[in-house]
Amino acid sequence: MKEDISSDSDYELIHSKGDLGQENEIEDKNVFEKPGNQINVEELKQTFQQMIDEIKTENSKQNSVLKEIIEQKNEKIICLENKVKQIIKRDNPPMYIVKKDLNELIEMFPLITKEGIKQILLASGGIKEIVSENLNDIFPKTN
Repeated sequence: MKEDISSDSDYELIHSKGDLGQENEIEDKNVFEKPGNQINVEELKQTFQQMIDEIKTENSKQNSVLKEIIEQKNEKIICLENKVKQIIKRDNPPMYIVKKDLNELIEMFPLITKEGIKQILLASGGIKEIVSENLNDIFPKTN
Protein backbone atom coordinates (compact mmCIF):
# COMPACT_ATOMS: atom_id res chain seq x y z
CA MET A 1 0.00 0.00 0.00
CA LYS A 2 2.78 2.38 0.81
CA GLU A 3 4.26 1.87 -2.64
CA ASP A 4 1.02 2.98 -4.28
CA ILE A 5 0.99 6.21 -2.29
CA SER A 6 4.57 7.06 -3.12
CA SER A 7 4.15 6.33 -6.81
CA ASP A 8 0.99 8.46 -6.86
CA SER A 9 2.84 11.35 -5.21
CA ASP A 10 5.75 10.93 -7.65
CA TYR A 11 3.30 11.05 -10.51
CA GLU A 12 1.77 14.23 -9.11
CA LEU A 13 5.20 15.86 -8.77
CA ILE A 14 6.20 14.93 -12.30
CA HIS A 15 2.82 16.03 -13.63
CA SER A 16 2.98 19.38 -11.79
CA LYS A 17 6.50 20.00 -13.18
CA GLY A 18 5.19 19.32 -16.66
CA ASP A 19 2.40 21.84 -16.09
CA LEU A 20 4.92 24.46 -14.97
CA GLY A 21 7.00 23.84 -18.08
CA GLN A 22 3.97 24.34 -20.32
CA GLU A 23 3.06 27.56 -18.50
CA ASN A 24 6.61 28.89 -18.99
CA GLU A 25 6.50 28.07 -22.70
CA ILE A 26 3.20 29.90 -23.04
CA GLU A 27 4.61 32.93 -21.19
CA ASP A 28 7.71 32.91 -23.43
CA LYS A 29 5.53 32.80 -26.53
CA ASN A 30 3.45 35.68 -25.19
CA VAL A 31 6.54 37.83 -24.82
CA PHE A 32 7.43 37.29 -28.47
CA GLU A 33 3.87 37.54 -29.71
CA LYS A 34 2.77 40.71 -27.90
CA PRO A 35 3.58 43.69 -30.11
CA GLY A 36 4.23 46.05 -27.16
CA ASN A 37 6.68 43.68 -25.48
CA GLN A 38 8.22 42.21 -28.61
CA ILE A 39 11.96 41.63 -28.37
CA ASN A 40 13.89 42.08 -31.56
CA VAL A 41 16.49 39.32 -31.46
CA GLU A 42 18.45 40.74 -34.39
CA GLU A 43 18.66 44.11 -32.68
CA LEU A 44 20.02 42.45 -29.54
CA LYS A 45 22.58 40.51 -31.59
CA GLN A 46 23.76 43.72 -33.24
CA THR A 47 23.99 45.53 -29.90
CA PHE A 48 26.01 42.74 -28.33
CA GLN A 49 28.26 42.49 -31.38
CA GLN A 50 28.94 46.24 -31.17
CA MET A 51 29.78 45.89 -27.49
CA ILE A 52 32.12 42.98 -28.23
CA ASP A 53 33.80 44.94 -31.03
CA GLU A 54 34.30 47.94 -28.73
CA ILE A 55 35.83 45.71 -26.06
CA LYS A 56 38.14 44.10 -28.64
CA THR A 57 39.25 47.54 -29.87
CA GLU A 58 39.92 48.74 -26.32
CA ASN A 59 41.83 45.55 -25.49
CA SER A 60 43.92 45.96 -28.63
CA LYS A 61 44.81 49.53 -27.63
CA GLN A 62 45.73 48.43 -24.11
CA ASN A 63 47.84 45.57 -25.47
CA SER A 64 49.73 48.00 -27.70
CA VAL A 65 50.44 50.28 -24.75
CA LEU A 66 51.63 47.35 -22.64
CA LYS A 67 53.88 46.09 -25.45
CA GLU A 68 55.42 49.56 -25.73
CA ILE A 69 56.05 49.70 -21.97
CA ILE A 70 57.66 46.24 -22.05
CA GLU A 71 59.89 47.27 -24.96
CA GLN A 72 61.00 50.38 -23.05
CA LYS A 73 61.75 48.27 -19.98
CA ASN A 74 63.73 45.80 -22.10
CA GLU A 75 65.74 48.67 -23.60
CA LYS A 76 66.54 49.95 -20.11
CA ILE A 77 67.60 46.49 -18.98
CA ILE A 78 69.90 46.12 -22.00
CA CYS A 79 71.32 49.58 -21.32
CA LEU A 80 71.98 48.64 -17.69
CA GLU A 81 73.63 45.37 -18.73
CA ASN A 82 75.90 47.19 -21.18
CA LYS A 83 76.88 49.81 -18.62
CA VAL A 84 77.66 47.17 -16.00
CA LYS A 85 79.75 45.21 -18.53
CA GLN A 86 81.62 48.41 -19.36
CA ILE A 87 82.38 49.02 -15.67
CA ILE A 88 83.50 45.45 -15.02
CA LYS A 89 85.67 45.21 -18.17
CA ARG A 90 88.05 47.87 -16.95
CA ASP A 91 91.03 46.60 -15.04
CA ASN A 92 92.02 48.95 -12.20
CA PRO A 93 90.55 52.09 -13.75
CA PRO A 94 91.39 55.50 -12.33
CA MET A 95 89.13 56.69 -9.52
CA TYR A 96 87.54 59.47 -11.58
CA ILE A 97 86.42 56.98 -14.28
CA VAL A 98 84.85 54.69 -11.70
CA LYS A 99 83.01 57.64 -10.16
CA LYS A 100 81.93 58.80 -13.62
CA ASP A 101 80.62 55.32 -14.52
CA LEU A 102 78.76 54.95 -11.24
CA ASN A 103 77.26 58.43 -11.53
CA GLU A 104 76.07 57.59 -15.05
CA LEU A 105 74.44 54.44 -13.69
CA ILE A 106 72.72 56.45 -10.97
CA GLU A 107 71.51 59.07 -13.46
CA MET A 108 70.21 56.43 -15.85
CA PHE A 109 68.48 54.49 -13.07
CA PRO A 110 67.67 56.90 -10.24
CA LEU A 111 65.59 54.34 -8.35
CA ILE A 112 68.48 51.91 -7.93
CA THR A 113 69.96 51.97 -4.43
CA LYS A 114 73.60 51.60 -3.51
CA GLU A 115 72.95 48.02 -2.42
CA GLY A 116 71.15 47.37 -5.70
CA ILE A 117 74.15 48.56 -7.71
CA LYS A 118 76.49 46.42 -5.61
CA GLN A 119 74.32 43.36 -6.20
CA ILE A 120 74.17 44.03 -9.94
CA LEU A 121 77.94 44.38 -10.13
CA LEU A 122 78.50 41.26 -8.03
CA ALA A 123 76.09 39.22 -10.15
CA SER A 124 77.79 40.43 -13.31
CA GLY A 125 81.17 38.98 -12.55
CA GLY A 126 82.69 40.62 -9.53
CA ILE A 127 83.18 43.90 -7.79
CA LYS A 128 86.39 45.57 -6.82
CA GLU A 129 87.03 47.39 -3.56
CA ILE A 130 87.45 50.61 -5.48
CA VAL A 131 83.90 50.36 -6.80
CA SER A 132 82.56 49.66 -3.33
CA GLU A 133 84.45 52.62 -1.86
CA ASN A 134 83.21 54.91 -4.61
CA LEU A 135 79.64 53.82 -4.03
CA ASN A 136 80.02 54.95 -0.42
CA ASP A 137 81.30 58.34 -1.62
CA ILE A 138 78.57 58.81 -4.22
CA PHE A 139 75.56 57.75 -2.17
CA PRO A 140 74.52 59.58 0.98
CA LYS A 141 74.71 57.56 4.21
CA THR A 142 70.87 57.30 4.39
CA ASN A 143 70.67 55.34 1.13
